[in-house]
Formats: sequence, structure tokens, C-alpha cells
Amino acid sequence: QGLLVTGPAGSGKTHLARRWQARHRAIVLAPEKIGVLPAEALLQGRARAVLDGIERVAHWPGLVALMNELRARG
Repeated sequence: QGLLVTGPAGSGKTHLARRWQARHRAIVLAPEKIGVLPAEALLQGRARAVLDGIERVAHWPGLVALMNELRARG
């Protein structure tokens, strides 16, 4: 499962993501780290993550690996 939130700048996407992150104890991921570090290392033992700025992900296979790892963690 996942959720992609889109909208214009200033519409509250980041605020909404941070509220969800705090409520669910999710890790906040830096788009620049995806593909640089293995998904397991990025998640630091967590099963939920927030990725703010998906347009800055440069390594799409790394994003797919991250999504697969999250799915495996339930």
C-alpha cells in the first residue's frame, strides 16, 4: 500500500506527510539517498516511511527496491 500526495507548492503536502510520519513513527527518507544505500539501511528497522520530494529521486531501481522492502515488512 502507498499513497502519493500531489498538489501545488504551499498546499500542505509536507505538513500532512510530517503529521502522518509522527503518528506512525515512520522514517523520513531523503530522495538523494535512494539507490545510494540499500533499502534495509535506509529504513533503519522501520516498516513505514515518508518520501517528500519524489521528483528528486535519481535512482528509480532503488525506489522500486525500497517499495518492495516496505511491502515485505507489511
